[in-house]
Amino acid sequence: MKKTLLLTLFTCLHCLGFGQPSDLTDSDWYIDLVYVGGVEYESPIHPSSGILNPNIEFLANKVYAAIDPESDSFFGTIDYDVQDQRFTITEPAITLPGCQIYCDFAGKYFELLFGDGIEIVFDWAIILMDGGEKALHITRSDGSYALFNDHPPLSIDEQQKTKIMLVPNPVIDILHISSEDFVVQEIYIYDLTGKRYTEILQNESYLNVSSLSAGMYFMELRTETGQTIKKFIKN
Repeated sequence: MKKTLLLTLFTCLHCLGFGQPSDLTDSDWYIDLVYVGGVEYESPIHPSSGILNPNIEFLANKVYAAIDPESDSFFGTIDYDVQDQRFTITEPAITLPGCQIYCDFAGKYFELLFGDGIEIVFDWAIILMDGGEKALHITRSDGSYALFNDHPPLSIDEQQKTKIMLVPNPVIDILHISSEDFVVQEIYIYDLTGKRYTEILQNESYLNVSSLSAGMYFMELRTETGQTIKKFIKN
């Protein structure tokens, strides 16, 4: 009888989505970009700055975030809803020892995380790339979001080699790809559920995404020097 009750309780808790999501807590996450106030801000962090610490850390009931470990940091209490892939941050706070580097970007990052300063709810999605890398996307109900990677940022030279622009973004049908001095060899597109779509470049400058449903997508582009991830919205 006791075993039956314990099994029933465990099953109910699992169905309600309680628990600690290992896909969040077991990875190091490095900030790639932040979107707040209708503007997208790309991370300026690179290895030459010496700042390669993970930029957000998910624990059992706490979350910590920082750009520079010697500067301001964010922390709060976190509750996970594993079933709906949603977490809620309560009692958010920011320590204020002073900003040392990347202050403008750090301000936007904390603006996203701090919210109204009372309670912030985020949906999350983790995209597994074909090469094994992972990307984390967190978004608030007002449309603000952040994108993280599970690997440190590239060096300045590598960033320049993989500089790519997608226009227009949002897009309805034809998405133009602007790259500098290298050829994109493969493109993989992922939706927020992790479903992968393989696309072939047409004349190496654009692709037709009209068949995709409306929503947010991640694009993994592979070149002779490596791979990079971009985000676009399909209207």
